[in-house]
Amino acid sequence: MTNTLKMQSITEENHVQKEEIESSKKRKIQQENMKKCTKNTNFCQESCKNKLFLGDENLQKKLFVKVLLSANKTIPNTIAILDKIIEERASTCISSSLIYSSALSTYGEIDHVIDLTARKDKLLNIYVMGKELLESLSGDLKDIAVLRYQKRYQVDDIVLALNSSQRTIYRKLKLIDEKLVRYMNLNNWNISFLEDQISSEPWLKSLYEKKYNEELVNMSRAECKKKNPSA
Repeated sequence: MTNTLKMQSITEENHVQKEEIESSKKRKIQQENMKKCTKNTNFCQESCKNKLFLGDENLQKKLFVKVLLSANKTIPNTIAILDKIIEERASTCISSSLIYSSALSTYGEIDHVIDLTARKDKLLNIYVMGKELLESLSGDLKDIAVLRYQKRYQVDDIVLALNSSQRTIYRKLKLIDEKLVRYMNLNNWNISFLEDQISSEPWLKSLYEKKYNEELVNMSRAECKKKNPSA
């Protein structure tokens, strides 16, 4: 009886040791994969940058989709502020000419008004394009786009608001990107025009950079995952 208990105890100990060894091996493999992924991160980022810089228009349009939708709610207020400034400067030009101010000063004010008007026109274009993109969506895709880009909801918040799942929301966000890039292509929206429209607005260029960097991180992760599936 005693011998049987001893043998049983030894067997259990061996089993525990075997599990610990297996667990240790798995941890080592995971650590190695993590190291590999870290080493590959720079390569992944460079690879992704190359994809962007090589002129992948659909990828660039995807970034503009995010910018146009994100900026759409803010633009009317910005345009209203510009309208006031333009009106004030235009009034200054008229007053200056009436009191014999120097022609140089008056022309300078006129140039400012022209620049501000051109800036306003570009913002109007951006607003109309963003609205057009949003109106091309329907149903839950439109709801998700509004929550994500205009109300700035995080994915988890959208899940709660629509009583959905993370997987479904991520899938539909991807579908929104694809649909809107396709819409841009069908309507011949070109990158040069889009770049020109945001060129006068530092805040829009900054928003584009932010979306670019987010996309770069996402692409880097996907690249690393491809190279190290078990990481």
